[in-house]
Amino acid sequence: MHVFGLWSFVWFSVLLTTKKTCKVHARVGDHESSPPGDETLAQLPELNNPHSSSHPEQRNLQTSQCPSVYPDPSEIKLLLSKEFFVNYVNQSLYISDIIKAQDYGPIEDLVPELEKVYERVDAFSDIDDQALIVKTKDTQLCFAAFQASDRGDRMVEGWIGYILDQWHNINPFTYKIKGTDCKIRQGTFDAYNTTYKVDFRRALNACVESCGDEQCPLVLAGDSQGGAVAMAAAIDVTQLYDPTVITFAAPKALVKSMPCSILNTEKHFRFVNTDVQGRYDLVVNQVNIFNEKHTGWTLLLDDINFPLGSPGLDDSRDRCPGTNDLHEYTIYRDRVQAIIDRDCFPLPVGGWPDGHYCRFDDECQTNQCHQRRCKRGL
Repeated sequence: MHVFGLWSFVWFSVLLTTKKTCKVHARVGDHESSPPGDETLAQLPELNNPHSSSHPEQRNLQTSQCPSVYPDPSEIKLLLSKEFFVNYVNQSLYISDIIKAQDYGPIEDLVPELEKVYERVDAFSDIDDQALIVKTKDTQLCFAAFQASDRGDRMVEGWIGYILDQWHNINPFTYKIKGTDCKIRQGTFDAYNTTYKVDFRRALNACVESCGDEQCPLVLAGDSQGGAVAMAAAIDVTQLYDPTVITFAAPKALVKSMPCSILNTEKHFRFVNTDVQGRYDLVVNQVNIFNEKHTGWTLLLDDINFPLGSPGLDDSRDRCPGTNDLHEYTIYRDRVQAIIDRDCFPLPVGGWPDGHYCRFDDECQTNQCHQRRCKRGL
């Protein structure tokens, strides 16, 4: 009873902190309305077209033409290739999707089917966490993806795993990672520092070293809490490798008081959903008392057919108001697929053009957001 009381108190404290930061449109911690149940790999979309469109808005976007207005050349922050979106971003979504489809575990059950698709497969799970490592056959890329939150239907372990998993999200303590100047949320570190961590690292090393004289490129990926765990993994392996980190709807993981200079944040791409009402995915702003930060490129996905907006590198602003409606994983995958289907590459990324919806000046090419629209010459 004492443990449950402490858990409830901390949860309530985090909720209050989040409400002070952002206008909340849904309860913190809400996720998809229906669990994936006992889906198998055979029921997932085909790998060569990983993400089918289930959202009506996104089906419309897939047939749209390239936007008529791109960022001014002087305002372009990134230029992203089709290869990057197809081989890195879309594959990261697919691997994260596999774990989510096997949310009620264990992920090891999917290994025989996955081995038909990938050159290497290693899967790991314990009572409240899961991870998956695969190596693609054609591109020879190694991917490691991590479990998002909201599990809890694994026979007698279900409620225990669920409570432990939620504790990762709300644990108010922090952890300084040895040998670095990085401090991370304790719950995020615990979700990486699992009972299978030694075996996971051994398998990850084997994958990266399996490309002969040169290391295989490594991509760390995750959705929601899984994205935060990918950050912990990046800190752990960066001294050996130079991983690319691709996350979707990830909450803040690092603590602002420490620089965490070991990370190459220019290789971290953080996707965040927005909508025409000027709202953002709520979970990316979920905070606690230690004033966490985001790192990497913030990439804002919109719903009016403009590919990507970005306020820049290592942006850690709390973008409000937030809604859990935009935390829906299918919206992320449909919007990424829409970008690929439009085939408007290379894709320039910068501030949004005049007339685009906004909430903050740094979202606009002109650095001026007026009455929720990007405008010039104010």
